[in-house]
Amino acid sequence: MILGPEHLWVDSGRVTVRPDMTEVGFGSLFSPPFFANPIRAAVTLGGRPVPVADYTWYPSEVVVRGQPTAGLDVAGRVVPLAVGPIVVCEVSLRNRSGKPIATELAVSLTGGIGTSPSWPFSAPRDRKRDTKRVKRSGRLALRSADDTAELLLALAGEEATATDGRLHVPVTLPAGGQQTYWIVAVLDAPDKKADVLEKVAASPERFIADARRNWQRRIEALEATAPVLETPSAALAAFYRRGLLTWLTCRWDSPAMHFRPWYATSGIDGGAVCSYLWDLSYTSKMAVLCDGPAVRRYLVAFARADMIDGNALNPLDGRPLGAMYSYNDYNLVRLAYDYVALTGDLSVLTEEIGDETFLDYLYRYALRAEDLTRPPTLIDYGTNRNLLELKRTDDYQHHTPSPNAERVLIYARLESLFKWTGRTTPHDLAERARVLRTRLVDQLWDAEHGWFQCRDRKGRPRLAYSIQIFDLLRTGILSPEQKKAVVAHLNEDEFLGPYGVHSLSKKDEGYDPGDADWGGPGAYAGDVPELVVDLINAGFEREGIDVLRRVLWWGEFPYIPQAVLAGSRDYRRNGRSNVIAGLSTGQAVVNGLLGVRVDARTIRIRPIKHPIVAGMKLSNLTIRGRRFDITIDARAKSYTVRTGDEEVRRPMGTPIVLPLPALRR
Repeated sequence: MILGPEHLWVDSGRVTVRPDMTEVGFGSLFSPPFFANPIRAAVTLGGRPVPVADYTWYPSEVVVRGQPTAGLDVAGRVVPLAVGPIVVCEVSLRNRSGKPIATELAVSLTGGIGTSPSWPFSAPRDRKRDTKRVKRSGRLALRSADDTAELLLALAGEEATATDGRLHVPVTLPAGGQQTYWIVAVLDAPDKKADVLEKVAASPERFIADARRNWQRRIEALEATAPVLETPSAALAAFYRRGLLTWLTCRWDSPAMHFRPWYATSGIDGGAVCSYLWDLSYTSKMAVLCDGPAVRRYLVAFARADMIDGNALNPLDGRPLGAMYSYNDYNLVRLAYDYVALTGDLSVLTEEIGDETFLDYLYRYALRAEDLTRPPTLIDYGTNRNLLELKRTDDYQHHTPSPNAERVLIYARLESLFKWTGRTTPHDLAERARVLRTRLVDQLWDAEHGWFQCRDRKGRPRLAYSIQIFDLLRTGILSPEQKKAVVAHLNEDEFLGPYGVHSLSKKDEGYDPGDADWGGPGAYAGDVPELVVDLINAGFEREGIDVLRRVLWWGEFPYIPQAVLAGSRDYRRNGRSNVIAGLSTGQAVVNGLLGVRVDARTIRIRPIKHPIVAGMKLSNLTIRGRRFDITIDARAKSYTVRTGDEEVRRPMGTPIVLPLPALRR
C-alpha cells in the first residue's frame, strides 16, 4: 500500500470517509454541504483501543484486522453507504481462547462538524471547535453551533448505554463463540437522520451488500462505455485500469450537487470537491469516452460561470471559485473541441450562454486577451498565482512560452468548430497563427540553451526549465531542430528520475523539494501521461516509451494522487489524495501507444512499432456511436481494426484511416 493512512479513503458517491488505520474505528466524513472534520469514532474493548495489525482497501470499503485483544480476534470494516451520508463500521469478535470471555465493547465520538457553502481546494473543517454534544437516548450526537448539521451514531440492534461520550454494551462470548456489532453514523441536517438511521440499524448487512453492489454497478457502467484494454503486460493493464478507477473515485451522485453525476477534481478526502477546468481538460478525450453527457454539462456550466476570475466550479451552486488560471482559455477550447469531435454533437455549440451561443461565447472568451484589430503579440499571463504557483522562482511568469504557444491551437480549434457549423471566424485566425509562430520563436527561443525563455514585465529574459515547455511539442511551432534540442533536456541529469519525470529540472535554481506538482521533485498526475502522448506524436517514440515505463508503477496505487514523485516510489504527501487527471493514463494508451486521432470526417489509428504493444487489444472504443476494436498480433508485426462488419489489417507503422458518422446538429 503506497498511500499513507491519511490518504486512504473510501467513498460511495454520497459520502466519503477515512478509516482509522492505527486503531479500529474511523475518522472524518464529508457529504457536501456537510462535513465532520476532524472527528474520531474510536472502538475499545475492555476500555482499551484495538490496534490495527493490517488492512486491505477495496473501492467499497476498507477491511482491517485488529491485533488480538483480551483473548479475542478482532476484525472490522468501514463501509460508506450509497443511500445517503451514512457510514457503517462493522466489528467482529471471535473468542479464540478455551474459556468464556466477558468484556465491554464501546465506541466514543469526538470532533467537530458543520456545513459549508463553498468547497474549494482545501477540505472544510471545524476551526472554532464549538461543536456541541447533544443528548440522545442510546445514541451519541454532535451538532454544529449553528444547528445546521448533526452527526448521529448508534450501535445497531443493541441496547447500548450512552455515558461520558461513549456508547457501550457488555460482551459475553463462550469459548470459540463469535459476535458481530455494527456502528452506524449519519451526517445530515438535524431533522433528517432518525428515520434512515433506524432503517440501516435494523438491517446493516443488507445495506453493506447494497454498497458493494453499488460499486460493482459503477464499475460495470464505466466498462460499458470506456475503451477496454487487454494486454500481456500486467503493469500496463494496471496502469490503465487504475486511471479508470481514479475517475470513479471523483464521481459524486448526490442530489446536493449542482448536477449529477458531479465529477470533482479530487474530493475523496473532502478537498477539491469543486471541478477545476484545468484538471478536467487534462482528461478531455478519455472523459468524453467515459461520460460524454457529463462533459457536455460541464462545458455549458463553465461557460455560464464565465471563468474570467475563477478556476473551478463550486459543487453546490456552480459558481466560480479561486483565482483566474491563465490556461483556462486553452482548456475550455480543448474540452469543447474534443467533445464535439468524439461525439459528433454540434448542438452544444448553439446552447444559450446569456444572449449569445456557446460557440460565440467561446470565441470571445478564449480571445479576450488579444487586440484582434492588430497582429498578435505575446500575452502577459500574470504571476505564479495565475500560472504554476511556483514558490522558489519568479522566472516562469508574465510572457511565458506556454500558454502563449497554445494560442496557435486555440486558433486552429476555433476555426474547426466554426467550419463544422458552416460559419467562418470573424477574424483570420490562420494568419494570426502564422504571425504568432514567428514572433514567439523570434522573441523566446534561446538557441544557446536549446530552450524557450520567458520575458518579465520589463522584457528581460528569464530562463525556467519547466516541464511545461514540452507542451510546445504539440503546437507545431517548433522546427525539427528545435524539437530535438528541447527533447534533449529529457535526460537523467535534468528531468528524468528512475520513477518518473521532474516538473522542474534538477538543475534549475528554483527547484523546490516541497512542491512535487510543478516545483521539481515529481509531477502533476496528468502531466506525465500527457508528455508520453506529446513525445510519441512529435516523433520521439523511444523517449515516450521510456517515460511511460518509468511510471507504470502507478498501477500499484489504489487510486492516483494529485502529484507523484520521480526519484522514489512515492507521492506528494501534502497534496490531495486523488485527482481526476489520473484518467489521463488512458490517453497515454489510446492516443499515445495506439495513435488514435479523430477529425471531422475520419478516425486515424497508427499503433507504434514497439514490443510494448505486442498482443494488445483495445475494444469498445466508441466514436460517434460507432465501435472500433483494435488488435495487435503477438509479435507486433501487424494490427487489425474491426468496426461493424468491416475488418482492416495493416503492417505496424502504417495508419488505418476510416470514415466516421457525420457531425450532427
